[in-house]
Amino acid sequence: MLDAGRCDETSPCGTTNELIPSRGREKHNKKSIRPPVLFHREYEEPHGYLSQWYISSFTDPSTGQTYNCAEQYMMHQKAVFRHDDSTAASILATPFPKDQKALGRCVANWDDDAWDEIKEKVVEEGSYLKFSQNKELRERLLLTGERELVEASASDRVWGVGFNAKEALSRREEWGTNLLGKCLMKARERIKKGMSSN
Repeated sequence: MLDAGRCDETSPCGTTNELIPSRGREKHNKKSIRPPVLFHREYEEPHGYLSQWYISSFTDPSTGQTYNCAEQYMMHQKAVFRHDDSTAASILATPFPKDQKALGRCVANWDDDAWDEIKEKVVEEGSYLKFSQNKELRERLLLTGERELVEASASDRVWGVGFNAKEALSRREEWGTNLLGKCLMKARERIKKGMSSN
């Protein structure tokens, strides 16, 4: 059972409780009739569970490797991608997302262009594994319905939108690419399709 007060499709979360004005709705994702779901830090309720740093163990069925969070999965995949076994082992050895991220920046023989070609697929897969294997988190993700998921990080215009939660909605035209939010929405759709086919 979900905690009372957590987000669902009938109770908007974020920085506003008002519907998007009809005159500006065409500028928004047509599926997002309700305001976007904004998230950033893993400890921030009600949507911290969407963060890469949120601790929730899952296993990659293709390798049998278990990860303690989506950040560890992503950084480990970076090291595996470049055949850096030493850094890969170090990433698995630390339980702290901050350290996992730092190690991911030290992968040997790094190639930004090559990583750019696969990074969204990697993060989407990590998100799918995280939510498909954790019943509570899966239910919380599905309760967001069709709402747009947005990483409101002021310091990241690639994985986030480049604005914090207080500024994001009013400065939408200036948003970054929000890749993490997009990966989460793709994972959400995969989970929905998997449930409907059973």
